Amino acid sequence: MTLQTKHWDRLGNGGLKFTKLGMGMAPLGNLYRAISDEEAHTVLTRAWDAGVRYYDTAPLYGLGLSETRLNPLLHGKDRDSYVLSTKVGRLLKATTQDKRDGLDKWFDVPARNEVYDYTYDGVMRSVEFSLERIGVDRIDILFAHDIDLANHGSSEIIMSPKPLRRLGLRSIQSFLQYGPARVFRESALGYDPRFASLGPHARLKGYWQSEKFFKAFEDTIREELNILTPPSAQNQSLLDQIASHNAVSLHVRRGDYVTNPLANAHHGICDLGYYKTAIEYIAGKTQKAPIFYIFSDDIAWAKQNLKPRYETIFVDLNDEATNYEDLRLMSSCRHHIIANSSFSWWGAWLNRHAEKIIVAPKNWYADPAARNQDMLPHSWITCA
Repeated sequence: MTLQTKHWDRLGNGGLKFTKLGMGMAPLGNLYRAISDEEAHTVLTRAWDAGVRYYDTAPLYGLGLSETRLNPLLHGKDRDSYVLSTKVGRLLKATTQDKRDGLDKWFDVPARNEVYDYTYDGVMRSVEFSLERIGVDRIDILFAHDIDLANHGSSEIIMSPKPLRRLGLRSIQSFLQYGPARVFRESALGYDPRFASLGPHARLKGYWQSEKFFKAFEDTIREELNILTPPSAQNQSLLDQIASHNAVSLHVRRGDYVTNPLANAHHGICDLGYYKTAIEYIAGKTQKAPIFYIFSDDIAWAKQNLKPRYETIFVDLNDEATNYEDLRLMSSCRHHIIANSSFSWWGAWLNRHAEKIIVAPKNWYADPAARNQDMLPHSWITCA
């Protein structure tokens, strides 16, 4: 069946073509009564088969349920064959079923509460969550949801300049200038050249484990990852000690790499042979006698098994709640021996010493099918 269509091009950029008859998703978010996923999918399939190519949803509808139910319908469909709109202005926060919003309005829906947020960051987060629930890479139309008296109580709040700025004018201007928000998903390990031309509205999904993704913004990244929380007295004392020595951080990553069979099969662990080779390499390259500072999520194992013939300090001051202290300590060292771990990768990368030596494992993954040729900066040394 072919339905009448409408062409909408208010901005002169080609616009959108969509069917005059659209599908409103509020009832499929279990508005006033619950329906099953199967019933919802049947309704959506019949609408699609009837030629409907415009679908309107919102995070509010079923507290995310209506967006989730669109996912199976749109999965695999040509993204240019339909128009999709959703709404911003609310973020959803997890709660318990007895405390969730809309108990007398939304039935058999996720346990969430709605929080008004029309700020730029709130709008962008809302879009990202909607894209994730619907499973698409872009939204065509965004509506600012419920900017009205019933929801905000006063026309002064809605119309005065200061609240209007609060209600996301920056995001509106940004969408008008740069177009719809999109999700860019990592397609494989390593650098993807398409990344350089994404534009401002890309929401990133992936690991992005290469300096090449952010090399052009290196100074900004270093500033953003600067730890603002003052170090504890013990950590400050260790920082002072590290600054006065030819300090080398050595990181041992165990945890789920050992206890989880899937993680072990994929990542594996660095063996003692790797650490012995790396220790001797750095000791042979530095003029001053090195002092090795050992960091690990299993410091007891490290103490029992790592016995360098150089001065060694096992760092056991911090726990999971303060592991950022370890990151700061590691990045303050002059040289690094890292594990196949993003934690020690960042500890080494954040080191600002121009003459730093960084040794990394030659095989980052135990799984031979996993390979990232862009994982390590060119100046880093690898050994087995």
